[in-house]
Amino acid sequence: MNLLIFEYASALGIKDPALTAEGKAMLRGLTCDLECLPASYLISKNIDSIEGSQCKPVVIEGSIDDWILDNISQYDYCLPIAPEEDFILCGLTRAIEKSGVQVVGSDSDAVRICSDKYLTYQILKDKVPVIPTHRVAWEDIGLYAREYLERRWLNLQMGFPVQRCKLWTLKNLLNLQPGE
Repeated sequence: MNLLIFEYASALGIKDPALTAEGKAMLRGLTCDLECLPASYLISKNIDSIEGSQCKPVVIEGSIDDWILDNISQYDYCLPIAPEEDFILCGLTRAIEKSGVQVVGSDSDAVRICSDKYLTYQILKDKVPVIPTHRVAWEDIGLYAREYLERRWLNLQMGFPVQRCKLWTLKNLLNLQPGE
């Protein structure tokens, strides 16, 4: 068995100090936990290797996409760690799968579904209790936010939940007198 640990920030050499520190901490923890296995980890040439680990560093000098295409098939398993935003983890997982390497973790379809709250809701709504969820067009966000804030304000002022209310402006709500 030949395992590759792929921590996104460390492999790309991301220059953000907070992301680099977090990525290296996750990578350090995994390499220490998995050092009893024949494991390697990707690390950018711009990032120091992990000290105290028996895992083998694989230094990336060029494009990570090119490295994946040319080298990932040398491994039996890959444990990817990457952000879900912009479907980065989904794309990485899919590239690993296409190379014939077994992903340690969720497959790309599961990652895609779980990266989309509405899609996750659609799949789970008939299986487990969930909070009703709706898609809202970006241009309508202000209307929904205003309605929520108005209901919340009324709930606090009147001491009981208001399920439906007229869409008043915040100015009108603030001008209400006690007993109105």
